[in-house]
Order: sequence, then structure tokens, then C-alpha cells
Amino acid sequence: MEQTTTTTVSPTKKPALLFIISIFSYIGSSIWALFSLIFMILSSWVMSFLGIGMSAASQNAEVMEGLTDEQKQVFEHASETTNGIANMGTAALIGIGLVSLILAILSLIGIVKMGQLKKSGFWMYAIVNIIVLITTIYAGWWVTSVVSAAFIIMYSLNLKHMK
Repeated sequence: MEQTTTTTVSPTKKPALLFIISIFSYIGSSIWALFSLIFMILSSWVMSFLGIGMSAASQNAEVMEGLTDEQKQVFEHASETTNGIANMGTAALIGIGLVSLILAILSLIGIVKMGQLKKSGFWMYAIVNIIVLITTIYAGWWVTSVVSAAFIIMYSLNLKHMK
């Protein structure tokens, strides 16, 4: 009597850490893409809103008289920021939104590729998120910077499972 044994090769199983951070990355990058798209669509409304807000604030000079020095500094800083955005113009805001949307889509593509255990996905994700890391550090958004760095590090720990 002859006995035959067959062995089946199981596909490479995705590590639990990679699976979990992929889910969070899908959610985060999808929300990022959605907000970028909304920002592009609403940029002309934002510009008109900022224009109205600035004209109203400049007409109320007496408001500044009742403020403390610290409150005046905050008001002046907010006015300068609003003026800077208003001076950029709608086209610049649409451009910023478009660049943000493209980065979010590239991040999603990288996540999908990492889900297929491809190293090219990691490099795509890492490059996009290093750009995000640099811009968020420059903007002073430290929480976003730390989260971006943490995800890059967590994905890099899974590089040994990718081809």
C-alpha cells in the first residue's frame, strides 16, 4: 500500500501589526483625501468668507480698545494670518488642496501595496509621509508630526515581511 502525502504551500500571512496599522492608515488617509477634496471645492467660499471677516474686523476698531495687550496680540496675529491666506487667492488654495489630495492618494496606494506585502508600497508611503512630517513640523503641528513618524517606524518594522 502506497501512501501519498501532499503539502500545500500557504500564502504568506500578513503580520498582525501590519494589519492593524494598515486599517488605521486606510481610515486616516481616506479622511485626508476627503478633506482635501472638500477644501478644493469650498476654497472660493473660504476666500469670500475671509474677505467679509477682514472688512468687518477692520471696521470695528473700537473693539481693539477694550482688549488687553495679550488679546490684542492674538487678534493681530489672527488678522495677519487671515490676510496672508486672503492674499494667496483662490487658485493658490485650490493648488494646495490638489497637492494634498495627490499626496493622500499616493499614501493610499502605498498602503494597498504594503497590504500585498510589497516593499515598493512602503517606500511610496514613507516618502509621502516624510513630506507630511516636514510640513507639519514647519507648521508646528507636533501631534501630526509624531503620528506620521510613528507610522513610518511601525511600517519599517514590517519590512522584513515584504518582498
